[in-house]
Amino acid sequence: MAAEYYQIKSNLPIKGEHWGLEFTAGVARTNDGTLAGKLMRKGYAVTCVAESEEAPKDPVDAKKPEGITTDLSVKELREIGKQHGLTFAVGTTKKDMAAAINEINDQDDEPVDDEEKD
Repeated sequence: MAAEYYQIKSNLPIKGEHWGLEFTAGVARTNDGTLAGKLMRKGYAVTCVAESEEAPKDPVDAKKPEGITTDLSVKELREIGKQHGLTFAVGTTKKDMAAAINEINDQDDEPVDDEEKD
């Protein structure tokens, strides 16, 4: 019999620990049905998943998301930008907002070089 767990999906691509769960690209998982129910009532998308032998054991092993896209609303893009210290002028397009956020995210992923270059 395959193990079951709950996949929790936020409406924002959050990462880090929230509600005692580790989120990556807005997705976490738990086998705690009580917590899953509570998060569902708070607006998170909750799916019961039967984990097969072929399924990735860790959400990080899953395909890396392509980044922030224009599928999000202007309000969501502004909120995510704010979390990264960005502000957008009125009239900024969703495409430009997403590009700026993705640029910041790409910089966060780059390794830090401790040696100064001449």
